[in-house]
Amino acid sequence: MRLQQEQKEAHLPAELGTHEGLFVPRWAAEKVFPPSDFFQQPPAQVLIARDLHGMKRTNCFLVSAVLADHKLRCLPQYCQLIVRTWDFLLQQLMRLQPIALSLFSITHITCVSIQICHTLSKLLEEEKARMTNIKDHGTQSKALLQASNQKRNLLSGEVRHLKAVLLEKQNKLKFCELETIKVEAHFDDIKKMLEVDITVKDKTREVETTRIKTVERDTKQISAKTALENAKRALEN
Repeated sequence: MRLQQEQKEAHLPAELGTHEGLFVPRWAAEKVFPPSDFFQQPPAQVLIARDLHGMKRTNCFLVSAVLADHKLRCLPQYCQLIVRTWDFLLQQLMRLQPIALSLFSITHITCVSIQICHTLSKLLEEEKARMTNIKDHGTQSKALLQASNQKRNLLSGEVRHLKAVLLEKQNKLKFCELETIKVEAHFDDIKKMLEVDITVKDKTREVETTRIKTVERDTKQISAKTALENAKRALEN
């Protein structure tokens, strides 16, 4: 009978086991997380025996802990240990107080920094929007400038053409002025020649008139001479 009991205890696992890094009672681990192969599981009697054994071990541990605590409370060193422990804890808390204040300050600074970052993010977004608008205005201004440059180039070409035409017209005007001066000089010469011709004609008329008068006078003289001779002849007869 004792041999069978030892064999059963040999099949029982240790008090604690691990499952995925967690320390749990092995009977609980095997019960909650059974093996993947169903045929490798122990029979129900063995599981029940393990559960009872684990419960017994747990109860024994609790009873031992209560007895140990009662014995410690009866010792005077236990009270001193408690006082020293509380003093140590208070000292640690006093040491941790500046750290807590520093952490509070850091937290406050972090909150303020977050708010500042949020505000700066808004300002950055607004600045990005403003830069986008400026870029759009710059693109429009560039397009308008290009159109203005093209129009200016066209107008400059027209102005150069008009200047060339004006220069040509000015040259023609100068040539016409020179021709006009020549024509006026020639006209003056012709006018002078006409004046001379008129003078010559007047003199010719005067000479002709004088000649006619002379001829008439000569004719009259001849007639008078003839009449005188006839009268003389008549008197002689």
